[in-house]
Amino acid sequence: MAMPSVIHRILTLERHYPHTPARVFRAFKDPRQKLRWFAGGEGVVVYDYALDFVAGGFERTRFRLVGRPRHHSVGRAR
Repeated sequence: MAMPSVIHRILTLERHYPHTPARVFRAFKDPRQKLRWFAGGEGVVVYDYALDFVAGGFERTRFRLVGRPRHHSVGRAR
């Protein structure tokens, strides 16, 4: 059975971190740290990850949870 595709025009995530804004910003612009936060951890297989952390840049992730279908996520920074 094919998985349905979902396209979102805008997705806003809000989260509060117990760190300074500068530290959070550094973590979001570092591809290794961002990947570890977004798709890291036990039971996750990452096939591809790319991050261009600039205005108009993008983030692309291809991964799957063990025993689940592959997931493809693409986002663009505004």
